[in-house]
Amino acid sequence: MSNSIFSVQDRTGTVAQLSINASPGELVEVNDTGTYSGIQPWSGNSVSFDFTVCQVLDDTDFSITTALPDGAGPGNILQSGWPPTGSIKWLTGLNAVPSPGDDSEVVAMYPANAYITEAFLALYNNSRGTFILPESPADQIPQAIVQATDYIDQWYRFKGLKLLQFLGTNPNVDLMISFIDPWLTPFGLNDTPFWIPSSTAQQTQWPRQGVTDYSGDTVYGVPLAVQYACAELALRALNGVTLQADYDPNIVGAGGVIQTQENQVGPIRTSTTYDTKLGLGFFPDFPHVTRILAKAGLLVAGGGRSIIR
Repeated sequence: MSNSIFSVQDRTGTVAQLSINASPGELVEVNDTGTYSGIQPWSGNSVSFDFTVCQVLDDTDFSITTALPDGAGPGNILQSGWPPTGSIKWLTGLNAVPSPGDDSEVVAMYPANAYITEAFLALYNNSRGTFILPESPADQIPQAIVQATDYIDQWYRFKGLKLLQFLGTNPNVDLMISFIDPWLTPFGLNDTPFWIPSSTAQQTQWPRQGVTDYSGDTVYGVPLAVQYACAELALRALNGVTLQADYDPNIVGAGGVIQTQENQVGPIRTSTTYDTKLGLGFFPDFPHVTRILAKAGLLVAGGGRSIIR
């Protein structure tokens, strides 16, 4: 099984990486489909959800989505609460020939943690030629993409809500099975409680609902601007930039950053106060990345989090 998680989110918001207990009879391939059955831990109910393979890491680790094969449609995104463990019945692909294949046991499930593929990063960089992509080790590039995705999700405040946001205080809505997404939002327009956030099973900030750009167009999926921003940050990480630095030990004392220092003469006395804002002052800002997202009209109030100095 893979020792890392690299699962690229798609427009449905339903992508997750899973691990099966053993290699199936044939190789798993992108666009293979199946039914994933398991027990929801919060309800104890048995569920069966249809899926499409959207990314393959190795013989036992791959990502699934509710999107239909070859981008034919989003599928039933309401059926995306993947159980943490369960079994797969293969419906199409080499493991389903000539009839639905034997079950594969799912032993682990992880939410998507990336916005772009390695191929997207290479194409973006080749078109601009501003950075050098390392040739080895191979896992450097996925790790940089995950770091870039983490930065975007933690640093910026975006318009709208997560696509798979559990919403509402409406007694007629079952929060465990009901979502609001761009295809369903008309049903919530006249029902204010529908729009009150409750919780979400979607880890990444994108895709989102209720977002319009500066032209007034509705934004669907993971916007190209977010993918560009992710590529820019990943390239910086690959070239030695620390995206989320901890305190610099050379300027930290007593658990904090020196905020003020007062010296007194005769007798000599030094008074020091420390900034203990949990390292927020060290969250680096990348203006080029912010411009990409701001010009796309995706940010709340035009930027990221407040910088505490």
